[in-house]
Amino acid sequence: MQRNNLKRSAGRDLPRKPARNRPGPKTYNYTRSGFYMLRDALKTVGGDAWMEELGDLAAPVKAWQDELIEALGGRDHISPQRMALVEMATREYLMLNSIDRFILSMPSYVNKTKRSLFPILHERTRLADSLAKRLQLLGLERKERRVPTLHEYLDAKHDERNREAQDQ
Repeated sequence: MQRNNLKRSAGRDLPRKPARNRPGPKTYNYTRSGFYMLRDALKTVGGDAWMEELGDLAAPVKAWQDELIEALGGRDHISPQRMALVEMATREYLMLNSIDRFILSMPSYVNKTKRSLFPILHERTRLADSLAKRLQLLGLERKERRVPTLHEYLDAKHDERNREAQDQ
């Protein structure tokens, strides 16, 4: 007998049982919460490319991000470090809204067999706290854009006209 078809049991060789033909693990399509769509969209790093993959969700998320950037003084006045915090806050905002939508569609927030809240409620609270801390890092007060004085504005216009005249 071949060695790989034998199984040793208490000193004697026994033939191995053939493997059962069982189907693989069942796969479920969990699309109700939108988690997988978000996960795939957030895999893209850098820029707004991840937002483009969101489809219909992109417009309100982009509007929220633009409003946050405007409150921080505009895109021109934000450091790269603050912009990274804005990106992270935008992602957390998106995930938090997705979780909220899922939670509000649940018939009950209590797991009746365990007599406790569902774990997603605790995770939602953690995510909300994380977003609040990130927004505190960015600053809760609105920062006004720096408006040039009349003298600075007129000097810039004069320089611009001089450059146009030299180009012609």
